[in-house]
Amino acid sequence: MIKVQIAVAFMALILLGCDGSKRAKDTVSNQFSWITHIVDSTMTDNNIPAVSIGVVRDNKLVYSKGFGVLNRDKKQRVSERAIYQIGSDTKKMTAIIAKNLANEGKLNFNVSINQYLDINISDSAKVKLEKITLEHLLTHKAGIPYRTPSNKRIDGEAMLEAYTETDLLNDLNVMKPESASGSEFGYSNFGYAIAGYICELASGMTYTELIQHYIAKTYAMPNTTLELDEKQKVLLATPYRKDNRTIATSPWNMGELAPAGGVYSNVVDQSKLMIEQIKAYRNYTQSKTNNSPLILTQDDQEEGGHYGLGLGKSVDENGARYGLGGVLDGYASSYVFSPEINV
Repeated sequence: MIKVQIAVAFMALILLGCDGSKRAKDTVSNQFSWITHIVDSTMTDNNIPAVSIGVVRDNKLVYSKGFGVLNRDKKQRVSERAIYQIGSDTKKMTAIIAKNLANEGKLNFNVSINQYLDINISDSAKVKLEKITLEHLLTHKAGIPYRTPSNKRIDGEAMLEAYTETDLLNDLNVMKPESASGSEFGYSNFGYAIAGYICELASGMTYTELIQHYIAKTYAMPNTTLELDEKQKVLLATPYRKDNRTIATSPWNMGELAPAGGVYSNVVDQSKLMIEQIKAYRNYTQSKTNNSPLILTQDDQEEGGHYGLGLGKSVDENGARYGLGGVLDGYASSYVFSPEINV
């Protein structure tokens, strides 16, 4: 998970636990007044310009607030509707799309990805990819490198030149696997780019269209997108360099890498997805059937951590939490929930 201190522009849906009877009696402002103190001091100490936070409880967004300014020069105040690029928090959406396509019979998680890539890659690439499945890609167990072989971005700089289909296919051809497929966990943005590309091939839709169809429209998330319109650009928090938070940088133009981290969203939209995901997990704990595209974990171990399909699970003495974080140079996000306490 990420900490707010590393964020330059930050969006979070956070996990809270407190006494239910007391919460019912308190006003919203009193319940969450401590958040204001923590966020204000953290923003001051770390020179962070923008933060938006939401709290979901009992199937409602019960608290949402923005802090700071969207742009240091224009001084427009931040609200809960401020838009940020959410980084790797995108991965859960890619996995939801993939599960939908599997439910529709368009994808199979357990066959070689060569079945989808065959006509587009070299014979040598086919040999390397033969034993890799879509499930391996989505669970970071494909042995795929963390970064694309052609990556030349310098840490701290925004990605401004889109990663193309040609780039992806060339990288597949020259890629050297780092481990045997299915053998060990190795976090890979490149692996999620491949997974997203396979979703495009299987559906006949672009990733932008997939996000619109399976996420934005399905869960009424109008500000969750890969392409901002003019109204949304007004709500966009300006990112600032992590090494100098007075210098504005840019949102990332990720192209075929978008399934790993390119989606824009805000607290209000993310809360709608979270509410439905909590419902799905609460049903899952009763039925133990995971056909819902929102069930993204695969391991019911009693303790420790586990990464499923774009969503992590952590179990300790306080119960199970599910979530994911995302970091780009200039943006960060966090998405965490507990089905057990419905928060």
